[in-house]
Amino acid sequence: LADRIGRFIEKNFKDEPVKVNLTGYAYVTAVVIDLAVKGMLSSILFSILVIYIMTAIMFRSFIGGLYNIIPISMATLLNFGLMGTLGITIGFANSAAFAIAMGIGVDYAIHLIFKFQQEAARNTDLAEASAQTFMTSGKAILYNAVVVTAGFTVLVASDFTGHRIMGELLSFSMVTSFLGSLTLLPAVLTLFKPAFAFRKPPT
Repeated sequence: LADRIGRFIEKNFKDEPVKVNLTGYAYVTAVVIDLAVKGMLSSILFSILVIYIMTAIMFRSFIGGLYNIIPISMATLLNFGLMGTLGITIGFANSAAFAIAMGIGVDYAIHLIFKFQQEAARNTDLAEASAQTFMTSGKAILYNAVVVTAGFTVLVASDFTGHRIMGELLSFSMVTSFLGSLTLLPAVLTLFKPAFAFRKPPT
């Protein structure tokens, strides 16, 4: 509607000595929603880029950075799917939830890859290296995910809608980041066998 009115104004008032501006609650709301959507998408892409650069430097590998963003990218896509399924609209609380979730979720991937490097460096049997990784760092990641998810789940009981939505998205993000780190990430590491994963981990 705003676009149609804008075209009407441009067509009928362009030669007039007046300036016409749209206003009103509906228009302001539309502008705020548009800014929220653009802001969320740009912040997500920027966060993933920063995480990629930092983990690539940490593991001294451009490919290593790509592997580290797999779980959080999966969690982000699943979160958007959840929002669409439940009819959750994009807002500022959601934007904050995505940023927090990526910052916490990437830790799981870093811990798992670091431990996998250690085990793969001293164990030629890839299945055994993966098993040892699950039995050590895998357990730590599980405990951490349970505690953090439980902490964010408390927000679901809030009477404030923003807090409740943030609690739902953060809890779901922690679960999906955890599952991605312990399922998808080890699978692609053992399937594609990237060279960085078999180097001695950085100290």
